[in-house]
Amino acid sequence: MKLINFILIAILALVTSSCATISSTPIASEATPESYAAFSSTKGTVILAVNWGRKWGCGAYENAEILSLGFDRFPLSNVTNNYTPEIFIDGPPRLLKDPVFINYALLLEPGQYALTSFDIKAARSVNDVGTFKANRTHLVVNNEIKSGSFNVKANEVVYIGHFFLDCHKEPIIWRYYPEDRDAFNSYLSDVSKKYPFIDTEKAIFRLFKTTNMGIDFELPK
Repeated sequence: MKLINFILIAILALVTSSCATISSTPIASEATPESYAAFSSTKGTVILAVNWGRKWGCGAYENAEILSLGFDRFPLSNVTNNYTPEIFIDGPPRLLKDPVFINYALLLEPGQYALTSFDIKAARSVNDVGTFKANRTHLVVNNEIKSGSFNVKANEVVYIGHFFLDCHKEPIIWRYYPEDRDAFNSYLSDVSKKYPFIDTEKAIFRLFKTTNMGIDFELPK
């Protein structure tokens, strides 16, 4: 059983809010053919997938869904919450959400990146809807990363995981992954369809490192 050994639940405020359509925002760091050709040798490429769909029967809630994820390079240059994360991935409009994983490829400066924000919508019923939110002051405490992080070097292509919800007790971000080489290769094939300019053959399986949002795993040779 997946146990959350960090007090994330205690710091997440569940506030009642009305249902609103979430607008999709561009991802500043998303790889393009032009940026990859110009900078892939000096920057690192990070591959991940996010499932923005609803998870039904999530703990005490009728359903829950991820609304956004944010990451920042570590150490943080700004420790306040009055900021936009360096990497902000906003979910698609609610009416366009499907219960499938969407692939993303990010072209980033080399370094370590921490999860510094997330927003989860949770509904007990149609009329009782709220959000679990965590930000920089919750997820990085005294310069220590409490959520999780990933590393990327220049000229690397790194896969860090599939992000969806886990519903043990309360909705929480959870990092999943392909469990064998064939499944990983099949996933990379899907990534290539969206980003055909990325050299996925050199992709490294290096999961988002966390003690409370996923379990350690190394892909068998």
